[in-house]
Amino acid sequence: MPELKEMVTFLLALFFNTLQRVYDMSPIFLFFRRYLIQTSLYFIFFFQSISTVEASINDSIGVISVVNEDEIFDHITPYFILKSDLGEHCKEIWWQISTDESFNFTIPNLESIQDFEETIFLDSLTDTFFNHGQEYFFRVRAKYDEVWSQWFEPFYFLVLKPVYDQDSADTRSLLHTNDGIVTAYQENPYVDPGIWNNLSPYFLPEDHPIRDELDNIFSYKKRVTQSKKTLKKAKFKIIREGKYRHPYVVSHPSIQGYLLKLYTDKQEYNTKGRKFVRRILGAQFVQEAIDEHGYNSLFKVPKKWIYPLPPEPSPSNKKKYHRKDFVLVVEDMDILEKEKNYDMWKSSAITIDKLDAIYTILDELGLYDTIFAFNLPFSKDGKIAFIDTEYYYKWPIRFYRLGYYLSPEMKEYWKLLISNRGPN
Repeated sequence: MPELKEMVTFLLALFFNTLQRVYDMSPIFLFFRRYLIQTSLYFIFFFQSISTVEASINDSIGVISVVNEDEIFDHITPYFILKSDLGEHCKEIWWQISTDESFNFTIPNLESIQDFEETIFLDSLTDTFFNHGQEYFFRVRAKYDEVWSQWFEPFYFLVLKPVYDQDSADTRSLLHTNDGIVTAYQENPYVDPGIWNNLSPYFLPEDHPIRDELDNIFSYKKRVTQSKKTLKKAKFKIIREGKYRHPYVVSHPSIQGYLLKLYTDKQEYNTKGRKFVRRILGAQFVQEAIDEHGYNSLFKVPKKWIYPLPPEPSPSNKKKYHRKDFVLVVEDMDILEKEKNYDMWKSSAITIDKLDAIYTILDELGLYDTIFAFNLPFSKDGKIAFIDTEYYYKWPIRFYRLGYYLSPEMKEYWKLLISNRGPN
């Protein structure tokens, strides 16, 4: 209904604009003017009333919520368990799935109007529209006494599919080994068991060289990740400040060769570890593309794991603190400082071959946030590192943004690449 309202409002505006131009030239429209204005007001009142009814429905009749334990569908077709307190008046539901949390774009095959059921199962054909490692959002609205409610809160989920490799019969191992054997950590009573199970395949292996050091750091008698102040007290060096939606990037003298990305308890934003999974998968996808194209002499990407924080010590029980239970461990790419990196991007270190390779990786994987030089820094070994791997499979790529960091000559070639949609 909101879409229809917007369409009618647009048509009315267009109509009156045309009418005004004609009216200025033809007195005959004076007779109809009052009638037409009055009719349009009735239209507007009608649609405003519908919106009010929709809002009141949501406020008065309750909600439909998704109560799945799993947010990650690992080698299975997604399904959605619904909990409704709308009663017998709810006969129909309308659901949609999108890669966009705002649902500005939906795929026709990933939406349907159907009778209300407690569990929505997707068929095998619909399952083919999901991409491996892609983040999706599911939302639903209800038809209550012949009137559609507003959309209820979206449900986030991630789809993992087999990655076939001729040299490996075990496709699951390609997704979860991370060059180590994942063994059991002590479950955290503060973490939902479903979330724990979803994240555990991505945990830092127990036999990893820095595992004991991390335990020693975070099992200290005081909560290390409570705030910026407590991080510094625990001898962490802050490389990048954490903001609302951005984690701190820190190093520690006890874990040389690795960095941590984490949210402090003082930051309200909490992804419950799922954004870390995206970063891990993104790094794997980039490495696979580098290997496939033979770009290992040009690029590198850090391996990443999730480290579950010990249950205790807990953060302060003050309202300004929000418990975080996971941090991301990443290999240190030993990148250049900001200004030196920018100098390298404008230097002869950037060649036609490198730009061809960069365009290929960005375009192939939809790395739309990796289009900036600070997300593609030079390392001290001369390679370019893909350090931001959270966002992938998101098109279109705004390739022109990288041109800002290039020399005039390479900028012209980059424009040619964009024009030709890639290397010839």
